[in-house]
Amino acid sequence: MFPELEKLVPTLHMNSVYTLPEEYPGAKQIAQANLTRLKFLLTDASKGRYGRDVAVSIRDAAKASVGSVMPAKSLELRHIIRLIRELDAEITDIEASIQSIMEKLHSPITTIPGMGVRMGA
Repeated sequence: MFPELEKLVPTLHMNSVYTLPEEYPGAKQIAQANLTRLKFLLTDASKGRYGRDVAVSIRDAAKASVGSVMPAKSLELRHIIRLIRELDAEITDIEASIQSIMEKLHSPITTIPGMGVRMGA
């Protein structure tokens, strides 16, 4: 729905990119967005890494985008992003549990070079 975005960010799989379609589900909405609001959204989601310059470049790219407006796809995209965030939270919980178990076991397996907690578990 906004194919040009991929060229403006290092990867599509990051919090600031996931936050964008929740507020603005397509290139048309981003193109019409208030620059101050867009800047704030990106700055907040990226923890300060993206500022006004990135917001301007994303909005300008959205204005010239070849992306299509499809409400059903926008809904699907927002749903998929929520699922990704939920799975990320579950992965974090599981990794914390694995860390806790490995600390209780005091296994020497993690002393092997290249053997981390996850692999050792």
